[in-house]
Amino acid sequence: MILTYKNTAREDEFIQLVKYGYRVEVICAKSARKQHANWYGRWFVRAVNEKSGKETVLVTARKSDDGARKMQPRFFRTLPGLFSFLYENDLSSIIAVPAQSGMRSVQPDTD
Repeated sequence: MILTYKNTAREDEFIQLVKYGYRVEVICAKSARKQHANWYGRWFVRAVNEKSGKETVLVTARKSDDGARKMQPRFFRTLPGLFSFLYENDLSSIIAVPAQSGMRSVQPDTD
């Protein structure tokens, strides 16, 4: 699944946007399901400027067969993976994750 977004940022750029005051929003693209001791689904994140309404999606830059870079949203497929990304990059210390496809959750400001 390739989604097209006008405003995109790689991980380092995304983290800087959050440090400049953007809020992190988690979007559920595929509903969560429990399998054994883990939760699986499909989530992506974006940085949202609450004043201007600008939304910037976190992307991965992977090289295609022809050597060109393909920008695709970075999808997190497990809850621990999403949690680790947000927590380890100091993007949120209270993490709210939507469980149903189409739901979104703006991460609380913890300053």
